[in-house]
Amino acid sequence: MLRLVAAMMLFTVVCCPGQELNNSRKVQLRLHPKSIVRGMPQAFEFEIVNTQNGDIRIPTPAIFCFSARQGYIAFYRQFTPRSVVYGPSSGYGCGSGVYDGPTVLERAKTWKILQRGQSLRIVARRDALFYEDKEPGTYEFWATYFPPILSISEQKLLRDAGITTAEGETASAHVTFVKSR
Repeated sequence: MLRLVAAMMLFTVVCCPGQELNNSRKVQLRLHPKSIVRGMPQAFEFEIVNTQNGDIRIPTPAIFCFSARQGYIAFYRQFTPRSVVYGPSSGYGCGSGVYDGPTVLERAKTWKILQRGQSLRIVARRDALFYEDKEPGTYEFWATYFPPILSISEQKLLRDAGITTAEGETASAHVTFVKSR
């Protein structure tokens, strides 16, 4: 019995890092550091991967800014200074309002169709993500994908049209960098 519990724990860690074993999420968010200069990323790639069996439609999400219509990726950072001269800091996102626009079926025509295992990738530079990397210390980064907010009637319209979308937020694994000077 102990071996079974240990095997299940290992399966959770190896199979689905940063995700529950529940496949209802349908997508996974991966965070990839890019353009490493002096040990620090100057950009990040956000990769949304279709993990379900079958196609899924996803609008290109906004980075950093709330968008109920297209979904968004919130980017987080935590800085722990190496010296007490600089205090710890953290930060993320901005916000905007909801607007009237095309119907959900019209919007869905412009969404990217991902087959199982395919992904939607978006790259954002450091200056667009609003973080500094000048001070020595530990920098931890992660992100959360929030799919579009759909009313029950919009969900039904999409379902009736045979369109599958992402459900529920999903977070990336944390990526850590240590800057010594």
